[in-house]
Amino acid sequence: MFEKLSKKEIDEALSELIDKMGVKEDVSFAAFKDHIIKKDKQGCTEEIARLLDLPVRITLSVASEDYRQENARRFVSNAVVQTDEDRRGKEGITAQVTVPRYLPVWGTSDLTGYEIEVLVGENCLARPDTFITIMAHELSHILLAAIRSPHKDSEFHTDLVPILLGFGEFVRRGRKISYDTINGNTTTTHTITYGYLSDEIFNQAYVHVKAFLGVVQKKKRIFNKLFRGTDAALNETVRRKEIFKDYFLKISSSRPQKMKKEHAQRIVELHGQDMDGDLQAYCSGARKKLEDASAFVQNLSRYTRKAAEELDFHTKTLADISKELDRKAEGILKDAKIMRKYIKKL
Repeated sequence: MFEKLSKKEIDEALSELIDKMGVKEDVSFAAFKDHIIKKDKQGCTEEIARLLDLPVRITLSVASEDYRQENARRFVSNAVVQTDEDRRGKEGITAQVTVPRYLPVWGTSDLTGYEIEVLVGENCLARPDTFITIMAHELSHILLAAIRSPHKDSEFHTDLVPILLGFGEFVRRGRKISYDTINGNTTTTHTITYGYLSDEIFNQAYVHVKAFLGVVQKKKRIFNKLFRGTDAALNETVRRKEIFKDYFLKISSSRPQKMKKEHAQRIVELHGQDMDGDLQAYCSGARKKLEDASAFVQNLSRYTRKAAEELDFHTKTLADISKELDRKAEGILKDAKIMRKYIKKL
């Protein structure tokens, strides 16, 4: 359906969604393992919603195996599943979500606990990756509607959302299923592709998202390493400051008689400065910046380009603090060595 889209158009659509929704870390299969083992359709669906940051209440109904053939409503597909000429799902359709007409806005308290009706087939967990792929797509319609996206009715954009929000591996594994039919001596292999993306477009989107995620993850690793080093440097500077303060009080009260001229001049200079107060103020400010940077990264669950830029800003801030702490620590150590030499003679 979207085969005529150019690479540029696909990248632009992805960039727009990344700016709006961000990219999330890959979802682990462990999040669904217990639900799948227990055949817990409700729990599995609720977990998908949670991972998509949808604080809704899932009301799940199970359709019998013959529901599609006998029920007048049928299993109508308006999203990811393959359909026939009458828009009826076929060959393994397993999920259907109703998008409410008046859905509360995402981020408001009204959305929390808002009822979302989900209909699934009895055997929907027979192919877990495919079910998670389909349900993530269906609930992405809810998410796009809740954020009032202009693309809420676009199957192309909806197919991209799960790839952005951590379900890329599930989609990669679950978007196609194959089965064989035997007619006499002839075995025919059938392949069903779920979704509206061609293999080429899916691969482009998958690579695009993985590349963006890889860049941000590298930025986080650099930040975390620098944070640990800066935190340690700050603690060391505070420790040296206390030693400096102790030495300064002792030498000020004892006043050694014999000092090198340059050392005496330095002690006089220190008396004219509030070295301890200045260091205390700097260290307190640096600690606040470290705490702000740490809080930002800890709360960073979605990576937008703006978030990546903010991560760069905090990383540069830490680098500047680290450099200044090294300079101050070197000065403190130099002065402490001078004072310690005379304190030992007291």
